[in-house]
Amino acid sequence: MEKLEISCAYRVEISREMLKKAFLDVEKNDQPHQADVLIKLYKLVFGKAWDAIEKVHGWPRCGKGIWEDCCRMFRDFDCRHHRGVMAGGLWLNNGFSFDERLPIRAVVFDGKISLHRELGIGEMGES
Repeated sequence: MEKLEISCAYRVEISREMLKKAFLDVEKNDQPHQADVLIKLYKLVFGKAWDAIEKVHGWPRCGKGIWEDCCRMFRDFDCRHHRGVMAGGLWLNNGFSFDERLPIRAVVFDGKISLHRELGIGEMGES
């Protein structure tokens, strides 16, 4: 399958309540997994475009409040559901980068994404 790579920019504000909802929604599953929470957070950043994205090149950047909340919430989630892993490790390896210049609830992505060619740009919708 051919990929289409484009440059893009996204900026969102994510409240603590939005973060909590992402974790609580996943915890309702029979087998809650931290990767499902991470995908929900990426969907908050990329909106409707998420379904057309095959690969994100790089990581979104976030303010201190988001980063600290996510670190704590992923650690607590892992302690409840994944005792055999490094608590919070998925967030540290694949979560957003911290950017002290951003407001505490802001998340930005300005980089490249690869799209599924069969979906293309027209299917991305508004974010």
